[in-house]
Amino acid sequence: MMLKTFVSALLVTSMFFFNQALAQHSVTSTMQVHPPVNTLDQAECDKIGACEKSTNSSRYSMSALVLGHKNPDTDSIIAAIAAANLYKARGIDAVAAAQGTPAPETAFVLERFGLKAPEVVNSVAGKDVYLVDFSDLAQAPDDFKDAVLKGIIDHHKLGDVTSDSPLECWIQPVGCANTVVKFLYDYYEVKIPADIAGGMLCAILSDTLLFKSPTCTEFDKKSAADLAKIAGVKDVNALGMDMFKAKSNLNASPRDLIFRDFKDFDMNGHKIGIGQLELISLDMVTPELKKA
Repeated sequence: MMLKTFVSALLVTSMFFFNQALAQHSVTSTMQVHPPVNTLDQAECDKIGACEKSTNSSRYSMSALVLGHKNPDTDSIIAAIAAANLYKARGIDAVAAAQGTPAPETAFVLERFGLKAPEVVNSVAGKDVYLVDFSDLAQAPDDFKDAVLKGIIDHHKLGDVTSDSPLECWIQPVGCANTVVKFLYDYYEVKIPADIAGGMLCAILSDTLLFKSPTCTEFDKKSAADLAKIAGVKDVNALGMDMFKAKSNLNASPRDLIFRDFKDFDMNGHKIGIGQLELISLDMVTPELKKA
């Protein structure tokens, strides 16, 4: 079955190459590994009266946040989950967060592999933050300038975020942020759990449109094959089609459909917003949607 895709999007690509020696694991990393930060559980906090009420979980008060862009897609949310797990394995106290609730496709992926959706966070002032799948201020929380940027994992052009101190920055010209995350698991020799591997596989299938996107690379295909083995997925194409069926859910207002996958960009001082909607068939576009 051929996949028909209805896309209104702008692909912006910037080449930020890894040093070849790094890809061969032949350089010495100077990255700082931080010891885990001890946190109080809820019962202890309540007992000593040290817990403040907030819209976010108490565990976010001390942990670094691993955060994707506004209007998060599958790649953004899964990259946050996978990267947070990797940071923890390296001894960094980090927790996945999101700037919105999962879209239908992402909800399908989370349920399919038994993953928990990250808690929604709208304020990062005073927090240590690792970004995944973006590096543009327009896609960050409004108070991002009051946060401490610790790292970036991305596959887009380098945006306009900045930091006051050196940071980890991993950007590759590939089709999906989770492809870069997969590289980092291999680089740090950390085993990927089966449930997270399944989510990462789905993110690659989503961002590369089942390997049909012009941004798809051989690295994406190789990473997907490796992740499928870890996750125990026998039929990758069938999984991809189930995802796109979930993504094609049109049970929402026209505005919500456009903002389901929407990004803001600042291009030479001009603010541009781009939304896209992907369907398995153009026949799904109803007359009402066409009028809207």
